[in-house]
Amino acid sequence: MKSLVPALAFAVVATAVAFGQTSRPENPVDQSLLQADDVFEWETVDDPRMSPDGKRVVFERGWSDRVEDRPRREIWIMERNGDRKRRLVTGS
Repeated sequence: MKSLVPALAFAVVATAVAFGQTSRPENPVDQSLLQADDVFEWETVDDPRMSPDGKRVVFERGWSDRVEDRPRREIWIMERNGDRKRRLVTGS
């Protein structure tokens, strides 16, 4: 009888795996829904300003720093057509 228990246990586990009845959460997380950590992936562009000659745009880039748990801001400049983006100043 003792040798039958491991064989029976194996058969139950193998059957469960074969039919996809492994332990899964009842309500799996829908990846298309907004999650709490998604806020750390967001970036914002604020306060765009055109240079006096109309060739460049200066703007603020903002995001959340996950490691330090705080917002970050930088001032960037780019050509009017979107080329040559570069950071000018790192702020708070």
